[in-house]
Amino acid sequence: MKAAGRICDVQAGDIIDGRFRVERRIGAGGMGTVVCATHLQLGEPVAIKFLNPEAAEDDDSRCRFLREARTSARLRNEHVARLMDYGVCEDGSPILVMEFLAGEDLGQALHRRGPLPVDEVVEYLLQACEALAEAHARGLVHRDLKPSNLFLTRGADGDPLVKVLDFGISKSYTGGADDSLNAKITGSYGLVGSPAYMSPEQVSGHDVCPKTDIWALGVVMYECLIAECPFERKSMAEVFVAVLKNDPPPLQSKRGDVPESMEKLCGWCLHKATEGRCPSVVSFAEELFQVAPTDARRVMVRRIRRLAQAAHTDSDRTEGSESPPIAGTSVTAWKRTRAVRRLRPG
Repeated sequence: MKAAGRICDVQAGDIIDGRFRVERRIGAGGMGTVVCATHLQLGEPVAIKFLNPEAAEDDDSRCRFLREARTSARLRNEHVARLMDYGVCEDGSPILVMEFLAGEDLGQALHRRGPLPVDEVVEYLLQACEALAEAHARGLVHRDLKPSNLFLTRGADGDPLVKVLDFGISKSYTGGADDSLNAKITGSYGLVGSPAYMSPEQVSGHDVCPKTDIWALGVVMYECLIAECPFERKSMAEVFVAVLKNDPPPLQSKRGDVPESMEKLCGWCLHKATEGRCPSVVSFAEELFQVAPTDARRVMVRRIRRLAQAAHTDSDRTEGSESPPIAGTSVTAWKRTRAVRRLRPG
């Protein structure tokens, strides 16, 4: 075993921060990489996320990374991937230490299985609504909901458990302490989100609100039922035209067993104008519950209502006192001093 050099060059067996042994790489994207590691003292698996070299040198990418850390720390719901630690390594690269999730994301499941059973779609989306209900109650819009950001794992009781991932481009729609981060992220990336899942207001560069996530829920629901994204096109320009002007084919024309109520809910979510769209995650959950009601789902809808009505008092308590260091500020090497403050969800 050896200590990792540059964090971007880690390999299986490398030690990060003297505490984590890298086991394998489990994901990579344009901005960052995720590895599975073992906490040497606890013997438990964790997921460590870090920026790729180019992104690590870009202030705006670091701001997005910091946004993900702060947001994940504020959200306590079991349907949000849990943040365990945040820090800056000796080479100056920030890392997130998250709970390790065994399973696959919804996009992988759709690729492997094709269209999903109606009952399964209802279950997955209701669980995602729990995470969104808390986020919206805290004034946050995810802005990048899509199948690859919904992870399918299992809870301690063995039942299916959905975790919402990647709050890195979430945005406060009520104003607050992170407005400067919002401006930096949006200013750098312009249109923020994954084009085929972006709402008309995102495509048009207008302000987002919770109904922006409702639109994305409608797109995800449509894709889950027929294994096709309704707005996917060959070019980004064609995607934007489709989002702004085209209605997708009716679900029932693609799949005969889709209930009429589900067809109507999807259309309500995909209304081009926000004023005509499903108004809240609570309304979405209440309508979706009627498609395949069970006692457990009735309890889930009640929980979503409570989360949506929750006060924001504990989110204000940690502002300014336990936030991780802002990207670009001077930070002493994490391993040497342990000076980096840690964010914990609970």
